[in-house]
Amino acid sequence: RDSRDPKEYRDVSVCGAVSQMYMEMSGRHRAVHDTIHIVKAATVETPKLRRQATIVNATVSTKFPKISSTYRASSKGLRSTFVAGRPNTTIA
Repeated sequence: RDSRDPKEYRDVSVCGAVSQMYMEMSGRHRAVHDTIHIVKAATVETPKLRRQATIVNATVSTKFPKISSTYRASSKGLRSTFVAGRPNTTIA
């Protein structure tokens, strides 16, 4: 893959997306941080997305369900300092 190809990253900020790009370039392409030059960073609207991986997550109907929850004591007085077993994090 040519490193000059446009890249799309999904993040809540432009800085976060740039961070993802640095991590991907150093991991996949062994690029050194100092040798990467960013020409332009822009926010792309959903209809103009090109990569299938970002198009799938850009739809409004995409949901990320919470798959586990931790049960906590309702007050500090009911909390114990030392617990004998492992916590139950599954939804029962």
